[in-house]
Amino acid sequence: MRNILLYLFVITTHLCVAQESTVSGKTVNSKTGEPLPFVNIINKSKNAGTTSDFDGIFSITAEKGEVLEFSSVGFKTITIVVGDTKVLDIQFEEDIAELESVVVIGYGTQRKKEVTGAVATVQAEVLDQLQPQKAIEGLRGTTAGVQVTQQGGNPGAAFNIAIRGVSSNVNNEPQVFIDGGLSDFDNINPDDIETFTVLKDAQAAIYGVSAGNGVILITTKSGRKNRKASFSYSTYTGFQNVSKKINVLNATEYGLIQNEKFINGGGAIRFPNIASLGRGTDWQEEIFTEAPVTNHSIQVTGGGEKFSYLLSGAHLDQEGAIGGSKAKYIRDNVRLKLNVDLYPTLKLFTDVNYLHTNNRGVFANGLGSVTFNALNSEPYLAVRDENGVLTLGSSDSSNEVYNPVTQLQNSYNDFDQSRFSGNIALDYKILPNLRLKPRFNITSQNDKARQFTPSFFYGPSKSANIADEENTVSEQFRVNNNYVFDFVATYNKTFAEKHQTTLTVGTTAQRFWGYGISASAFNIPFNSWEFATVANGTIFSPSLEDDERPNPENFNGKYEYENTKSAFFGRFQYDFEGKYLFSALYRIDKSSSFGPEFNTGFFPSFTAGWVVSEERFLNESNTVNFLKLRGSYGIVGNDAALSQISGAFRSNINATSDYAIGGGNQVIFGVAPGRLPNPSLKWEEAKLFDVGIDLELFNNKVSVVADYFNKTTEDLLVDGLEAEGISGGSAPGSSFPVQNAGTVVNKGFEFSVNYNKQINKNLEVTIGGNFTTIDNEVTKVNQGGFIERRGFRLDQASTRFQEGLPIGSFYGYQTDGIFQTQAEIDNHAIYNLGAPVAPGDLRFVDINNDGEITEDDRTYIGDPLPDFTLGINLTVEYKGFDLGVYTYASVGNELLRSYERDNPAVNQLDYVLGRWTGPGSSNTIPRVTTEANNNGVLSSFYVEDASYFRINNVQLGYNLPSDMLDKLKIEKVRVYGTVNNLYTFTEYKGYDPAALGGDVISRGVDNGFYPSVRTMTLGLNVKF
Repeated sequence: MRNILLYLFVITTHLCVAQESTVSGKTVNSKTGEPLPFVNIINKSKNAGTTSDFDGIFSITAEKGEVLEFSSVGFKTITIVVGDTKVLDIQFEEDIAELESVVVIGYGTQRKKEVTGAVATVQAEVLDQLQPQKAIEGLRGTTAGVQVTQQGGNPGAAFNIAIRGVSSNVNNEPQVFIDGGLSDFDNINPDDIETFTVLKDAQAAIYGVSAGNGVILITTKSGRKNRKASFSYSTYTGFQNVSKKINVLNATEYGLIQNEKFINGGGAIRFPNIASLGRGTDWQEEIFTEAPVTNHSIQVTGGGEKFSYLLSGAHLDQEGAIGGSKAKYIRDNVRLKLNVDLYPTLKLFTDVNYLHTNNRGVFANGLGSVTFNALNSEPYLAVRDENGVLTLGSSDSSNEVYNPVTQLQNSYNDFDQSRFSGNIALDYKILPNLRLKPRFNITSQNDKARQFTPSFFYGPSKSANIADEENTVSEQFRVNNNYVFDFVATYNKTFAEKHQTTLTVGTTAQRFWGYGISASAFNIPFNSWEFATVANGTIFSPSLEDDERPNPENFNGKYEYENTKSAFFGRFQYDFEGKYLFSALYRIDKSSSFGPEFNTGFFPSFTAGWVVSEERFLNESNTVNFLKLRGSYGIVGNDAALSQISGAFRSNINATSDYAIGGGNQVIFGVAPGRLPNPSLKWEEAKLFDVGIDLELFNNKVSVVADYFNKTTEDLLVDGLEAEGISGGSAPGSSFPVQNAGTVVNKGFEFSVNYNKQINKNLEVTIGGNFTTIDNEVTKVNQGGFIERRGFRLDQASTRFQEGLPIGSFYGYQTDGIFQTQAEIDNHAIYNLGAPVAPGDLRFVDINNDGEITEDDRTYIGDPLPDFTLGINLTVEYKGFDLGVYTYASVGNELLRSYERDNPAVNQLDYVLGRWTGPGSSNTIPRVTTEANNNGVLSSFYVEDASYFRINNVQLGYNLPSDMLDKLKIEKVRVYGTVNNLYTFTEYKGYDPAALGGDVISRGVDNGFYPSVRTMTLGLNVKF
């Protein structure tokens, strides 16, 4: 019996063991692709465990449904439920504390806690939430001190970006480097970005003359070593529509106002039968449309023992909310990134990128644009007549206003760009503490443009009318090239285990060159876009006395430029026990854009920091986990205004002009002296001062960053400004010289706070906010006391660069209500503005108290710069769901309303319904009349508060469960819905309070910005 029982026990034991299964696999560092040894592996269902070996190999007994936990110091813990798969590939993500993360600082890196400058980073996760069409949008509302505004809602529209205020008259764009190579935001697919790093203070001085407007460093994603190919596919599709309409008069309201206007002017009633007008035509509805948008992006990454690769491609297809397919924008990106370990001490990095864009575009932004005509066209007119033919513009209205639907129909534009950029670098560890890093970056860009204006009759006396055989085509071709060669050496040494030093020295050489040609022709066959090329037309050579012939500007012309730069720099960094930090930098730049006496710039900077939390009195605090005080001072330069001007200090025979011979019957073209020289031209030079604090609280759940900054920019560069005592700038083919115009100061505070809380295992919440104040002031003007721009209505002077005022200030008459009676007029200063004054007119303030209203009473009446900006962002993750909300606010900025035409018969905004009609009826909106008056003169009446709070982005996503995906051998599937530009809270009457023009001084004049668009999309992310 005993033997039988023993036999049965052995059999049962073997059966039990046979039913147990073994799970094996490999633990890997997901970032490097290398094996991760000595990982702790616990079967939590049986309380048994093991560890992976030196090569990351492991084996553990586990049944289906049991829970395995993998953990290793410095990496995120992984928990999985055993399924049918018995061989596991465990990819560990680094769990580096935020302060230990590495930050790119320019020709080097530092741990975040050691950075002594004002540096901000934005991670790829933010871009995943925002799904921006352009990379630059990832910085809007997410970074203190960075203001991003769009020049319109049209597809492919340009953006303005300013770091810590507007400090240049010409170009305020920060310099962008992608993986160390000179580039820009247009040259990258947003899905390729790993991080943005923004250098806002003297930390950027290592880039010298490129750092005047700040520096943005973009690090792209890379493949991983020892990892099989991984595929990622992202797509979204949806539609866009205009987010706001401007409230204008309907036909009945228009008729009532017109009748009153003409009666007040002593004329006859225009519309005797008001009731028959109805609501009429809503011209905005006629030009607005729902526009589709689609984006596809794919990435392939992987690597072997000594190499890694990334191949990515993206395609964006977007139509216009105005013009539809006629405004289509297409962008294609292809990137190949390959990193190879040639030897244990020598690494090769390559990055090749190709960009192609095609933008058809319609003129929908500014005076004479489609939107301008939609706002000003008379609502009583029909879009088409009874035969379905598009109607003509009214002969009663302005000669510049006509049927906007017809204008869209006759819009023919094509802008095509191709850009190739390549980046190759080596990292040679020549000694244990010494690295040499040469890098070569090259970019070549070709632009082609074609515009066609067909013959068409828009209505009696309309300025847009083009007679038969006078249709016109214009073509332009531009080539822009540059290369940059850097050679950098970095030496690290630690002394006595406490003194850590890093010395970086380097040199850089840059060359920028290019050319452009343009030509025009008329009499295009069949009046057709299909045949609209210069080769098919008649070359323009009419009699100068024949005003009926088309007279396009720049009939034919060419230009070329070449600039070179070189620099030497050095940086010393010192760290004592991780508590006391210091760096000193010096850079010398030389540029061919300046004369021999002024072509060299010297840019020193210093930064220092004290990690207070490392001191004994604070390092055991339960509340304060990290506290660092830091400060910086440095000088940086800017010559962006000269980027495509060859030798501004000398004059070249590089302009083209025409000259009439034979009594004016023949025009010949030749060359002429170009821009006048300025041998005394200097660099723009910015002096940067910053003090700040970095703070982590409550087990690093709360992080706070605060800064005070002062940026003084001297010798601002301005192109084309008329110079006192210099003649010849208006000669054919010539222009006035580039000049140093003055000094601007930007100072203010930045404050950022972020809170992250893991509520429970299923719920995590992150809330972030940033707040920035900027005080902008022109403190010096070198030429004539001020620089003025014209552009309000009939070319009235509107904005200024003037001492004591912010850049781009509006300059006009300050209003003080409405004249209610003739007695008020009699007791007021006398108007000497060329028109009589009557009750119901705007009352201007006599600024100089001389008893007269003259041009001397023009004064500051507002500016487009905000008093402060604010970003508030929220992300919530619950189980497989994630929600992101991003908002942005701008307070105190103003815009000049200039899209209303000053003509008796055009339509008007509906605020005119509250006009003055008699004493006491209104003290804000003047009377309506056809007689001459001063109400159309630029005054504070046309300046509006454009403060706003915008919900930039809302996204709701869901990640499919991993156990479902394991069966399909798919790593990740995420579906999401996004709304961009959900809603804007504002009192501004125009389309978009956030839009600004491209010209720095006149950027706040709203001549009819293209409306902002709301985008709704559904998206999918798949990784396998």
